[in-house]
Formats: sequence, C-alpha cells, structure tokens
Amino acid sequence: MDNPRGTTAGQPIRALTVAQALAACETIGRDLNAIVETLPVDPRAAGMPIAVKDVIDIAGSLTTMGSHVRPEEPAAASAAVIELCERLGMVPVAKTTCQEHSYGIMGEESTHGRGVNPIWPGYTTGGSSYGSALAVAAGIVPAALGTDTAGSVRVPAACAGIVGFKPTLGRLPTAGVAPLSGSFDTVGLFTRTPAELAALWPRFAAACPGPVPGQATVPAPEVGDQPLADLASAEGRRVLRIGVFAADDLGAGAHPGGGLAHDRAWSEARVRPWLQQRCAAAAAEGWQIELVDLTGVFDLPATAQSYSTVRARESWLIHRPAWEAGRRDFQPQVRANIEHDQTVSAADYERAVAGCAELRAAAAEVFARVDVVLTPTMGCQPVPWEAADQGVRWAFRAYSQLFNVLGWPAVSVPIDALPRLLPGADGQATAQFPASVQIAAAPWQDSALVDIVAQIVTAGTDEARGDRASGDHASAAGTLGDGANGDGARGGQGAADAGAGKGPVEQVVLVADDGAALGTADKATVHTADTPLHQAFSCFVFDTAGRMLLTRRALSKKTWPGVWTNALCGHPGPGEPLAAAVHRRAAEELGCRLRDLTTVLPAYRYRATDASGVVENEICPVFTAVLTGDLDPAADEVAEYDWVEPEDLDAAVAGVPFIFSPWMQEEWRLLRAATGAQQA
Repeated sequence: MDNPRGTTAGQPIRALTVAQALAACETIGRDLNAIVETLPVDPRAAGMPIAVKDVIDIAGSLTTMGSHVRPEEPAAASAAVIELCERLGMVPVAKTTCQEHSYGIMGEESTHGRGVNPIWPGYTTGGSSYGSALAVAAGIVPAALGTDTAGSVRVPAACAGIVGFKPTLGRLPTAGVAPLSGSFDTVGLFTRTPAELAALWPRFAAACPGPVPGQATVPAPEVGDQPLADLASAEGRRVLRIGVFAADDLGAGAHPGGGLAHDRAWSEARVRPWLQQRCAAAAAEGWQIELVDLTGVFDLPATAQSYSTVRARESWLIHRPAWEAGRRDFQPQVRANIEHDQTVSAADYERAVAGCAELRAAAAEVFARVDVVLTPTMGCQPVPWEAADQGVRWAFRAYSQLFNVLGWPAVSVPIDALPRLLPGADGQATAQFPASVQIAAAPWQDSALVDIVAQIVTAGTDEARGDRASGDHASAAGTLGDGANGDGARGGQGAADAGAGKGPVEQVVLVADDGAALGTADKATVHTADTPLHQAFSCFVFDTAGRMLLTRRALSKKTWPGVWTNALCGHPGPGEPLAAAVHRRAAEELGCRLRDLTTVLPAYRYRATDASGVVENEICPVFTAVLTGDLDPAADEVAEYDWVEPEDLDAAVAGVPFIFSPWMQEEWRLLRAATGAQQA
C-alpha cells in the first residue's frame, strides 16, 4: 500500500469548476460539517476553487472564528493572503469550520460543531483547521487555506489522510488573519497529494520570495529558496540525506481507543519499511538516499514548555480586551486555556522567547548532517471523540509544534491509505489508523522541500500505470490560474450533477431468482428500501505484479459513500453481454482498459442494506482482470485508489471490515478460496 491518493500522483491538480465546488459545499460539505458559509461567487467564474478557514478575512463575509466572541460586522477587506490567491487565479468559494479561535489541536470545540472524519467517522479530526482538511479530503475543492500555530494544518491533514504544508515562518502574509500567537502563526496549504502541492506551491514561492515585513520570521540561509533540481545541480551531487527522528518516550503511552504512541518503536515498525521502499524507488530516479538517525537531537518537552509559555502570553494579550469587557462566552476548554494564560508573567514570557532562540540555534546545526528531517506527524493516532483527553491533546501536537518553534517549513504526507494491523501494548493485533509523516527542511528551503516530498512519496509508484510521478511544475502550473471551467472537465466527487454528460437514463435488468430477465427499471430510482432483484457484476483488477486495485467510493455516492471496495462494479444494460459491460464500466469509472477478463464466481449474489436504508439486491457474477495502460478514475466515482498485496488486504478485511463494502468483503473471501488471488 505504497501509493495513497493514487488518483492524482504525477498529474496536475484535477480540473474542478467553481460551479461544481459551490454545489459540493452545500451537499458533501454540510454532511461533513466542513463548511460555515458558501460564498456569493459567480458559478461561471474562471479559476481554481479553494476553501478558506474561517479565521481569514474575506470582504463581505463575517469572520466567526468558530466562536460567539467574534466581530459584529463582516470584514471590510480581504486578508492579504486572499488577495494573493486571487492574483494567482484562485477563487475562494467557502469559509470552513474550525476550532474556536484556532485554540486547540483536536478540533473538538467550535460554535459550528465538530467535523466528521471521512476515514473513520466518530474519530477525532484534528484541529484547528479541520474544515479545510475535510473539504480537500472530500474533493469539494482541490486546495484550501488553513492556519498553523502548533500543527493546525499538518495534524488535520494527517487525520484526513491528505497533505498539509506549513511554509517557513513569515513566508506567507498573515495580515487580516485572526491571530493566536504572532511568534508562531503561519498560513498553510492543503492538497490531496504531494504532486498537487508541487503544482501549487511554485506560484506562492514566486509571489512571496522572502519574509513579509512586520511578521515574525527566522533568518534565511545563504542559499535562497530553490527547487531541488537546482540545488542538486549547484552542489554537483544527487545524494539526499534524510534525518529520521522519533522520541523514545512521549510520556503519553497507549491511549483509549487503541491510540498507540508514535514513538521510536512505532516509527521502526510503521515508517521504516515504507521509507526503505521510497529509498529504493528514488534510487531508480537517480537519487541516493542516506538515512541518518537523529535519536536524541530534539528535546520535545523543552520545546513544548517554551512554546506553551510564549503562546499563552501572546494569546492572553490578544483576548484580554474582550475578556475584560465581559465577553467570555468561549467554549469550555478554550475558556480554561485563556484563564490559564493570564497566569503567565512578562518575565516568564521573555525567558521562553530566549529559550526558543536557543532551541533554533542548536537545531540549525543538524543541517550539517542532513538535508531534511522526517518525524511522525502526530504523537498518536486519531482516537474516538470520547477517548480524547489531555494526553491525546499533548500527543497530537508533540512533533508538529517542534517546527513551529523552529520556524522551519514542514509537510505532512500520508504514507498509506488503509489501516494496518500491528501488535498493541498487550501484544494483540490492533487496527492502526492510516499513518502520516512530516518532513521538514531548513528555513526558506520551502521549494526544495516540496520537491523532495513529491519525489519521496510518489517516485516509482506508478509503473503499473505506464506513467511516472514527476511533479512537473511547468505542465502543472498552467492548470491553476487558467480556470478549470472547460466543458471537458470530469469534475470532483462533489460535482452537482454526477450524471451529467452520461447520455440516456441508465437502465438495470430486473431478474427472477433463477436469473431470468423480467424487465427493466431506472437505475436512479430502483434502489430503495425494497430494491427488486436485478443483474449486476463486480470486477477485481490486478497489475502484472499480482497486486490488487482497491478504490474508495466517492463521498457523493448515494450508497456506501467513502468506503473502500474492489476496482469496479456496475450493471449491464438491456441485452448487453456481461463482459462488454465490464469493459464499458472500466472505461467510464476508471478510464482504463482491461485484459484477461475471467469469470471466477458466476453465481454470486448478495443483499445488503446501507446506513441510509437503501438496499442492494443483486445477482452479481464476479470477474478478475489485469490492467493494461493507465488509470484515470472519474472523480465523481472514485475518491482515491491504492494497489495492495493480497496478504495485506486479508489482514485489513479481517481487522477493520467496516471500512470496506459488504460485497467486496464476501467476494474477496470467496475469490481467495477459489483462486488464491494469483493474477500476475
């Protein structure tokens, strides 16, 4: 499972119209509680739609900050970063939900309520920029803005399985952004994949080459911000040194809900195998990767102490006028935070500021040994909301706040798309949330960092597709400002009319118990709480190495949205041979061609009821096939895909069956029994 978010690896950001994004905001966006306000934007506007955390001013919109303690009037002017985005050809279409005043890393407190984790509903989303993360994860928008003071972009990105980027402190403008702590506040970006970040970032880098006057920042090195290829050429080498750091003991331990601490032992078990795969893949691209052990280099408790003191004092000075005016209607945890902040003295603050400076000076020496630093993104995995306590709160920000204090650019990237079964503290196998790591670079090396992340995460993962993830900025950048309103755009899974352009009304064939055809019905209306038996098919697709293609159903699907399933399924039309229907559906849903189509379970049938009450009731022969050529999934059908080893899928289906479709679970067990899934 080495290519999470496979739908866009190596490709520019997928075209999505403003009209589609606006419609998705009012459907999927509301379902996930990601959207505060859909902005009054002309749906015909040209440009890439983006979502914006509701602490960032947009002219004419009330900046709520997720709080009752907020401005009384809409913003008179847009924040500097919004003006920048608009100059770069982006169109803000929505304000997103967030933790109250950005003051919390779990996202549990907001006047707008909690968001819905799209990977494991009922689990923490992370904060504070959770709405922006959810909007990107759901495909509502290709990219979104958040803010990051202790990890508030990277942590929700990890909880949603997407990419979150915190640039160098002082790189992007914060004027017009509600502050939490001026020493650490940073505007950050969300995208679904590293390749998409590599397509998006160069425009920001060109527009913001140096520190924003008047903002907190960190010194720039002698070498300016350059793409990785330029640095390699200038230095005459193709060696990349990755420093790997994880704490021996976070002091958090194992948490309720199976949230194992992401310490050095976890990193060795979960991250090291993935990293070794990435090293081998990068070698095929001409890069020699050297892994450097950084055990003991960073003092997380000392960093946390300095950070907390500085943030507390600065936050109190920000909230003091409202507090002393009697405006104290904050959420309970935020109110407790502010009450504590009052106790931090000016002398404590000055000592902590000096401590931060000392930490930065000491940490900078690491770049004599490494080019980038890799750590877990979070100190534990997401947990059920009811299990979230102070220990989880500390663990969530243990690694991310390190780079807020240091001011370095850092990116959180998912390293797998599916949960893994790993031994827990009691030795029993425990389902572990899809993991993410963060990679950080020296200050003002943002562009090199983005390139490194794209190459490490995506290099060598697309051989079966016949293309390679290159992060080609020249081809990708052109899609950002030119407007994604072409009629040929497939759109995102949030498209307002998922059936648009698909021709006549699709019919399904109704059948008797013996499979004899009885008539036809409209597919759009036949699926109800009393769905009649009808003809269908299901296909498992393999690559030439024997890996199986998993797809995740788009969140806009009427039934089983967001669950993982086999490559494709569908219904033959009246008089259409099943084999022809499979090939047709492969082209429609996956944009691919198949070979070696084989019927494996000719008599399979099933009946299942979705959480919405809609019933599937099908005679559904099961096929296997081998992919030929490229994949180009339709975004209103497929949220993402992943190639998995059969043994890994066995473990995932056994450990976390609820993330898979009911038909795939049963079909896979029968398929394994019948064939052993050997499809090389």
